[in-house]
Amino acid sequence: MIFAMKVCFALHISPLGPYQYKMISSSFVFDTSKIKEKLNFTPTLSNEEMLYKAYMYYHNNREEIEHRTDVSAHKKNASMGLAIKILKWLM
Repeated sequence: MIFAMKVCFALHISPLGPYQYKMISSSFVFDTSKIKEKLNFTPTLSNEEMLYKAYMYYHNNREEIEHRTDVSAHKKNASMGLAIKILKWLM
């Protein structure tokens, strides 16, 4: 799959590039012990709760989000490449 992602990115038919396929193929854990210790930080939500809240925000504000302009790349929808459009159509 990683090879296919690399090929699709090289052919400019998928927006998923090196960052995404490196993330998919790796396991990682975030160590928050330093921030908890030095800043006396205590998380108030679990990972599941944060993901659920983020999804619900997107779901409830999708139309407004899709019509945003002049925002950073991290605050707008990624443009789909041909490979992603085909996969979406097949599903």
